[in-house]
Amino acid sequence: MKNYREINWFVAEKVMNWHVWENEEGDLMVTKGYGCYSHCPSFSTNIADAWQVVEKLKNDGFDFQVWLEKNGKYNVEFSKDFFFLFVLLNPKMRHLRFVWRH
Repeated sequence: MKNYREINWFVAEKVMNWHVWENEEGDLMVTKGYGCYSHCPSFSTNIADAWQVVEKLKNDGFDFQVWLEKNGKYNVEFSKDFFFLFVLLNPKMRHLRFVWRH
């Protein structure tokens, strides 16, 4: 079983550049600047939350492509210079998998 909590923490911290922390109940929280905080989005299980990553990387100058394989899996590739990020989405299992390459 994948640890979606760790994926969400990683994406929030490393991709979105947010400060991530746990509240007293153990929920993941993020600080997005100016002291504003909220629950950490579920980037790994919610497509609307994952789309925030697409917008952030696009605004950071990344190119991206989306394609559908014959087996029903979606692939997303982000690239900038010699850095590549692949996001593999299996709609039936409703999860994302991130693959980084330099």
